[in-house]
Amino acid sequence: MRDRFLSGMLKRILEESDLPAKQISVEVGVPYSTLMNQLNPEISNAKFSADDLLAFCKALRTVEPVSYLAAGLGYRLELVTASPDGRSLDHEQTQATIALAEFFKAQQAGCPVEQTRPLLQKAIKEAEDCLARQIDEEQAASGAKP
Repeated sequence: MRDRFLSGMLKRILEESDLPAKQISVEVGVPYSTLMNQLNPEISNAKFSADDLLAFCKALRTVEPVSYLAAGLGYRLELVTASPDGRSLDHEQTQATIALAEFFKAQQAGCPVEQTRPLLQKAIKEAEDCLARQIDEEQAASGAKP
């Protein structure tokens, strides 16, 4: 028998939601009866479509199923929204340059991946902050809303 943990998780999330299942089915884009059948553990050949998973997660405002799948593959899910903490774009660029230099310095020193990976992730975050700051500044200059 195949593992039905993900289907059970989806059913639990749907049942625990404050939103009605009929509303969720509309947001996912499948008929209510289809959604309920896909998540019914009593129907042995019922399958929830992978194509509907993103819409399901958005409708229920959850990342739990995707996080479960990522963890099963040895990854973790993390939010990638940048949040610049520098005083200006120049300051963000300086922070990114320093973070990247620290990563390269650790690599050249022969530090193990467990030490260099977080440094690279920090450098990437700082570079994302640079782009976010640039977008903010361009929107402010044009009068557009962020």
